Amino acid sequence: MRFVLNDRSDLILFPDQDFDLVFSTLVLQHMPPACALQYIREFIRVVQPGGVVAFSAPSGFVSRAVAVGWGIRQTIRRCVPTAVLLAYRRHRDGIAHDIQMFNVPEKATRDAVAVAGGRMVSVDRTPDRVWFSCWYYVIRA
Repeated sequence: MRFVLNDRSDLILFPDQDFDLVFSTLVLQHMPPACALQYIREFIRVVQPGGVVAFSAPSGFVSRAVAVGWGIRQTIRRCVPTAVLLAYRRHRDGIAHDIQMFNVPEKATRDAVAVAGGRMVSVDRTPDRVWFSCWYYVIRA
């Protein structure tokens, strides 16, 4: 086993059909949707035919009220200097962090999988306080 640090927006470091399994959890939600969709397509590119791709990503908000509240938070976040946000988070959480959250609509995820040559086997949706979290299970055709 080896670990590779990839600072690219693709997985070009790995050849086509190089893996039996691609597994990703708690990663795609921290990427803008276009980047997350690119990675999903790359997951399918690097897995062998018949190989499995399993990944999680939030697909949307659990309610309109939550979506509106999130929009207000994001607007405030863009208006407040980063140093002030980090100081607030350090006070609130005990650490300073600038972790962003995104969601990728399920239809966009399904489309990316199909375009890349994957077959969606199952989608498990679970609501939490803010998001519908989805586990996607894909087999490369």
